[in-house]
Amino acid sequence: MPQNSSAPTSRRAAPARLLVAGVVFGLIVIGAFIWIQRMSPASTTATGVIADGAVVPAVAQPSTTGQALSLGQFAGKKVVVYFYEGAG
Repeated sequence: MPQNSSAPTSRRAAPARLLVAGVVFGLIVIGAFIWIQRMSPASTTATGVIADGAVVPAVAQPSTTGQALSLGQFAGKKVVVYFYEGAG
């Protein structure tokens, strides 16, 4: 009685298909990451520091007097924003 030779082949092909699918998925993810990085405005320098003149999101925080302070109040003016990592 002849044995079915397709059964062992499909068992060997399954890990190979998973490997190919994983590589393709990884390339898609890497490509999407690169595309997003190129499409986003250059707001940071190579060291990860926000570049001078970069557009910042709307930020509103309480001031030391308790009043709300937003960056929109300083539109058109030069502003230095300092973030202290240990605060808060």
